[in-house]
This record gives sequence, C-alpha cells and structure tokens, in this order.
Amino acid sequence: MSGETVSETKPKSKARARKKSKPAPQSLPENRPPFIPVDAICKRAAAAYLTAERIAELRQGIMDGTVVPHDVHDDLLRIINAQILDQNRRVKPRKASPEDVEQAKQLDPTTSLEEGDFINVEIVGPTIVPLQRLAHEEMATLIAAVYSVVKIAPSNKNSDPDLNVLAAYDDDPSSEHWGTYRSSDGHMRSVARRFCKGMTVKSYADIVAALEDKVPTVTRGENPDLVAVANGIVDLSRRDADGVPAFMPFTPEHIFLAKLAVKWNPEADNPIIHNDDDGTDWDIESWMSDFFPESDPDNEGMTELLWQIIGASVRPYVSWNKAAFFFSPVGNNGKGTLVSLMRNIVGVANYASIPIADFAKDFLLEPLTRASAILVDENDVGSFVDKGANFKAVITNDVITINRKYKSPIAHQHWGFMVQCLNDEPSTKDKSESFYRRQLFVKFTKSFTGVERRYIKDDYLTRPEVLEYALKRVLCMDYDELSEPEAVKKALDEFKVANDPVRAFWEEFAARFAWDLLPFPYLYDLFKAWFSANYPTGKVLGFYKFTVALVEIVQADTDGDWECPDKDQRHRPGMMMDVAEPLTVEYNLEGWINHEAKKSDREARATMTPEMLKQNYRGLRRKNIVEVSIGETFEDAIGVEGGTPPKPGQTGQKGGDRDE
Repeated sequence: MSGETVSETKPKSKARARKKSKPAPQSLPENRPPFIPVDAICKRAAAAYLTAERIAELRQGIMDGTVVPHDVHDDLLRIINAQILDQNRRVKPRKASPEDVEQAKQLDPTTSLEEGDFINVEIVGPTIVPLQRLAHEEMATLIAAVYSVVKIAPSNKNSDPDLNVLAAYDDDPSSEHWGTYRSSDGHMRSVARRFCKGMTVKSYADIVAALEDKVPTVTRGENPDLVAVANGIVDLSRRDADGVPAFMPFTPEHIFLAKLAVKWNPEADNPIIHNDDDGTDWDIESWMSDFFPESDPDNEGMTELLWQIIGASVRPYVSWNKAAFFFSPVGNNGKGTLVSLMRNIVGVANYASIPIADFAKDFLLEPLTRASAILVDENDVGSFVDKGANFKAVITNDVITINRKYKSPIAHQHWGFMVQCLNDEPSTKDKSESFYRRQLFVKFTKSFTGVERRYIKDDYLTRPEVLEYALKRVLCMDYDELSEPEAVKKALDEFKVANDPVRAFWEEFAARFAWDLLPFPYLYDLFKAWFSANYPTGKVLGFYKFTVALVEIVQADTDGDWECPDKDQRHRPGMMMDVAEPLTVEYNLEGWINHEAKKSDREARATMTPEMLKQNYRGLRRKNIVEVSIGETFEDAIGVEGGTPPKPGQTGQKGGDRDE
C-alpha cells in the first residue's frame, strides 16, 4: 500500500518538475560585449546627443523660445533609457528569434538551436532599472552645454578659485535682469528646474557642485566703453558724427552682473513739463544748473561736475578712483533729490546703500556683489570711519573679501561709482593723502526751504522721458576723469582741517614761526599744548604718529614755505634758531624757555642760548635756507667766491655740543 502510494506520487512530482524545467540554453559566440555601468551609459549617451551642431541649435532655440528645456531633458532621458533597455535585453536569458537561429547557423551549420529555445546572455551583469529623471551629473552636463552658466572670478589677476561665484545668464526678455548674469540661489534653482521640475533640494545641491567642474571661468565685463542699459548695450567707443554712441543687443558673451533701469533712446530730447497747479515750467537742464548759480565765481564748472557724477554712476567699469561726497550742514539743499535721480536711472536692484561707517562691519558688504553703484542719501551725524581699508579698496576697484552670513566668504572686485550724502564732515582714522585723494567733496550751499517743489522728486524725476534724456545727456559726454572746480578743492581743504588735528595745527601755525628750523620735539611739545586747549577731552597722538602725519602734510604742500625731504635727516641749527620764538612763551613750553632771563622779558625767555641748543636736530626747515658750519663763511657754504651776504635768519654759525 505504501509502495502504491509512492508509485502514485512520484510521477506527479516528475510531471511537475518537467513542467517547470526549461531547455538548456544554447551557446552563442564567446566574444561577448562588456557590461556597461549606468554612469557610463549616461555619459556616452550625453556625449553622442550633445554634438556641437545640436548644442548650437538648442541654445538658439532656448533663447528664442522655440525649444523647451524640459523637452531637451526628456529627449536625452529617452535616449539613455533606450540604451539601458537594450543592454537589459542582452543581459536576460531569452527565447531565440528567427534572426538568432539564422545568425547561429551562419556561425555554426551544425547548431541545434531552434526558434523558441532559450539562449545564453550576451552580456554578463545585472539588469538596470530605467531612470525616472537625469542624474545630477547629466543634468549639469546638459545645463552647461545648452545654457550660459559660468564661474565669475573676482578679478583677472591671480585669485583663489574657491572664491569664484557660479552665475547663470538671464535670457528672459520680460525679466528686469534680462541680459545679465545672476548668482542668486533662486535664479540658479529656476534654471535647473527648467530642465527638471521635480528636482529635490539635495539634487539641486549635487547639480550645482557638478556645474562647478564643467563651466568656464570668466571675469565680469570690464570694458569701460560698454554700458548695459535696460534694452541692450551702449558702446561708447563707437559714435556717430553727432557724438551719439552705438547700440547693440544683449548677448551671453558680455558678462554683466547688473544693468541700468532706463532704456537707451538716441532720439530723446530735453522735455519741458508744465504744472497747471502753480503755473511753472520745468526741465532737467535748468533744474541742474540751479544747484550752483554760476553768478558766484567759485561755482564755475559745478553744474557740469554734477552731470559728470551722474555719468560716473552709470559707467561702472571706468576707474574713477574717487567717490563723491555731497555735503551740506543746511537742510532742503537738493542733494537727496539728486541722488534719487541717479537711483531711478541705475535701478532699484542695481545699487547698494552702504553708509560710510558700515564698510568696516562684517556681513554688510554682500550687496556689492549685485550692485553697479553705491548711492547713499543719509549718513549718521558724526559718522566715524574706523577702518578705511575696504572703503578705499572699493573706490579704487581693488579686491576685497566679503563675509556672508551662513555662507562661505568670497573675494569681490567692485566696479561702480560711489556717492555719499553727509550733513556734517565724517571723522576718519585714516588721515593720509592717499585717502583724501579718493574724495570729491561737493558742498551744497543753496537752501530750497520755503520754495520746495516735492513733485520734482516724486513725479518728474521718475518719468521715462526725463530719465531717457538724462541718460543720453551723460553718455554723449566724452570724459574719463572727474573735474575738480575751485569750490571742490576748497571744500576738501576744509574737510581735511576739520578731520585732522595735526593738519588743523599746521594750518594755524605754519606761517607764525620765527625760527627757520623747527625741531620735531619742539613741534610736538607745541602740538600737545595746543591740543589740550582745543580738544580738552581728546586723546593726543604719540610723538611718532604726529611726526609722520606732519611730514606727510608738509611734503604734500609743494607751494608751502617748509620742507622735509627726509624726516631722519639732521640739521645744524646755526643761526636758524637764534631769534626769539614767541610761541615758546605763549604756550609755556618749559623745555625750550630760557629760564635765565627775567620773567618780564618775554623776548629773552623765548630766545634759546647757545648752551641750550643741541648740535643738530631732526625737523622741518624753511625753504631756501643755507646751513653754515662753525667757522664757515656764507660763500664757502654755497660753494662760490664772493656773493651777497645772507639775510638775517638765513645762515647759521652757532651750535652747542649736545646731540638730540
């Protein structure tokens, strides 16, 4: 019974086994193609798809709107998946087709392969799941090939490549940034999503990282003759017979990070606007000339300077090497309205408003990366520039490091003019001539109190026809340096004195000295006495800093009476200090007073005896003074025979036996 049971069950088991079994696969040739990983398939497909001819077609199509970036993504994805499926077909065991049988017979006439038999795989390896979207590497390859993406270096000089900024061209004519390269995460993400709408945050980060290795490195456009306006590019190097510059469309080859908000209109004329409410007529030419009436001789050239400053604000790639400071202690002077005009031309997204004091602060300079001008209509009263390095570097187009919140720092070379409005003189630690050379002080002396016309700023200066004329006016001017009328020079001199106690000291005393040789220790003692009387709560400079600052002032004043070619050079006093120096007694300079003289005899007390004098001194010397050694004649000192005897105070034959 049990044997029957066994004999009954065994055939069923064999039948079931025969039903599930497959014929043994027939062999195909041994020279199988290699298995290709998915990364290699993607790379090979992208290279075959993105030929130079197709890239040119796709770029043009994307720019003119006939090609949709997402469709380009899908086309490449289909090609990649077709190659994946083709390989999968050769990886899986499959039934032989008539073509397979025919091929096998050609290779081996004795083959037993029949149609429907399972054949060996052609490729050894796993099957690959088709892709739902392009991987980040192929996305980056696609974007870099058909879209204008670059890495912008801060300067054309050697710089750290890690500080380069990734930016993409804005090709949307409806965008306010059309024609410029934008580095914001929002814009870069929108470019990537044109190709793949379902992109995740992580995939975007991977795409950006891959793009860094694929796109070219460039520097922003630095051609001083090219100006990016709202509707294209103005080329100042090419002008017609009337001096009107040429115009050309935007292209990705021109690297602009910002552009003006006003369109170029070569036909623009000076519009005259009538106000029915008050019966006045207004035009911008007359309005500009009203800030500085040229009936005042000091104002000659000031109106033209204002036009030059407006022009400088729209020509960022000219190295002006100066910043304009609109200054006035009185209100309603119009300087803020003038800055408003410049802002309207430059555009709200293309200027930065960074007050003077903020140039020394962390995280406040990032707007410079997107700005083509710095326009500030308000600074705090008594603004203090603690560290002027960044301030000067921005003016002179040097590279600075910008710290960004929650981001890596970047190097940036700023191109763009700066205008700062002040209600009083700023105070700076840097009192060097190199700092003062960067400043163009424009002092507004007229007040419009009681005759304000607010609609000029709120209405007239926002009208396109006014802005287009102003833009044409300044771009038709031919200049690459800012003029310095007499009023500007005078205003800068006033600022220097107000900002610098050493300069103020020298301004007061330079013409008062009786001596022809002024030892540095004497000048420092006099400075301390004067400083305590004029700056009772101030901190006096040390001797060395005072000396360096004073020598720089004297050396810069080539028309002055004093000289100091070398502050370390020693001079014999001779007769250059033998007269009374009244300032000694006036300021009670103890170390220089002749205490042997009677207190009532001020002249004697102010006269140093030979015993008080040192053998030589470092200091300032009056120009055209000849030093005479003890026992020398004037003729010997100047190297001639005979001659005119020196005037009193022009030779020296005295000297003690002490050194400084």
